[in-house]
Amino acid sequence: SSTHNVRIERLWVDVGIYFVRYWRAFFQKLERCHRLDPSKPEHLWLLHLLFHTEINKDCEGFVNMWNHHPISGQGRDQTPVDLNFAGRHTHGEYTDEYENCHPDLLQRYLGVAGRRRARRLDGLGGGATGGADGEYEEVQEFIAADQAENVRNPQVDPPPKGCPFGDNGTFETFQTVLADVVGAGRLPEGFGILENKWDDGGYGVTEPIKMRGGKTADIALPLELWYPRAALWCAALYIMTDIMEEAAL
Repeated sequence: SSTHNVRIERLWVDVGIYFVRYWRAFFQKLERCHRLDPSKPEHLWLLHLLFHTEINKDCEGFVNMWNHHPISGQGRDQTPVDLNFAGRHTHGEYTDEYENCHPDLLQRYLGVAGRRRARRLDGLGGGATGGADGEYEEVQEFIAADQAENVRNPQVDPPPKGCPFGDNGTFETFQTVLADVVGAGRLPEGFGILENKWDDGGYGVTEPIKMRGGKTADIALPLELWYPRAALWCAALYIMTDIMEEAAL
């Protein structure tokens, strides 16, 4: 690869070492031992529901670590946080007051065609009051007024995207039952999570994954951290499957 890619490739290695390989090994173990089927959309949805927050926390932890590690060479052993502060102190800080506006809205109201005038909300036409030439002084207020007819409140939140249950009531039932099962410490039969299904060596705390070049790496999955996550997966999968099968009858 190009020498210009060395830094980003090294960063991806660090991302893998810090947390990605562990999650990859964990998901592989769920597939190998605990009935995860990645070809089923509902299984992927369940993974996202159960572990999305935890993965984000690991990602944020890596970002925090990376932003506070010293950079050699041109970085002069300063951290990215140090360099960011020095840059803002030397050159100032740019603030974009429209960073939360969609580009299409910015083009519509501030593009080459000039700023539009807001219609009166009472339907009588003419410019809206509150600014010169019938325009609001604050662009944000102007846009909000012009878009008001497109906003419908109150909003009813749909089930999470890809939810196999189809309605909020069934999804809430799933959440309630799962919380009760986890709180009681009950584990389902037939999911490889009960102690009587373990090998003689106990519940495995390593999982081999394939690396580049055909190599294999044994990834440590400490019992106290990863077993509760596997137990949560098994309980959630059992409950989800039971609800879906009952609904199909």
